[in-house]
Amino acid sequence: MRVGYVNGRESYKFSAAKPSDEFVAELVIQPVQQKANVENLRDAINYGVPVEFDAAEFRMTGSPLFDEIGTGRGLTGRISMRPLRNEAVQVTLIPGDRYSLTAPSVRINSKLYRGAKGLAVLSDGEQLPLSLRAEFDPSEGGTKANISLSI
Repeated sequence: MRVGYVNGRESYKFSAAKPSDEFVAELVIQPVQQKANVENLRDAINYGVPVEFDAAEFRMTGSPLFDEIGTGRGLTGRISMRPLRNEAVQVTLIPGDRYSLTAPSVRINSKLYRGAKGLAVLSDGEQLPLSLRAEFDPSEGGTKANISLSI
């Protein structure tokens, strides 16, 4: 890494020592031990949903680059995690216990996320006042769903 100034601002140039160099990186994230922080980090890992949480410790090691930029010494602060991709989906809510052509329905534009444990569907916020969150856990051959709908 080369540090310098360009037009009065700090500049950083990163380059590998050799293109074939391989390394094993370690990432340690310890959330502040409050219920909301722990749940948010768990949701990001389990369901791939976007979250923010406060970190009591954040550390990345395994590369001289990480040492140079200071991530190997344990930092604190607020972390935002966002998935690299998600899919737009539409959830249709129909009253009753089965579909009927005459039953009124509500369509909610949502996003589908994938994580280590299962899938999550979150409404995209365009259709206030409805808010949808559904988590689908494939467990023991079946599907467990946690669904919350709020107004």
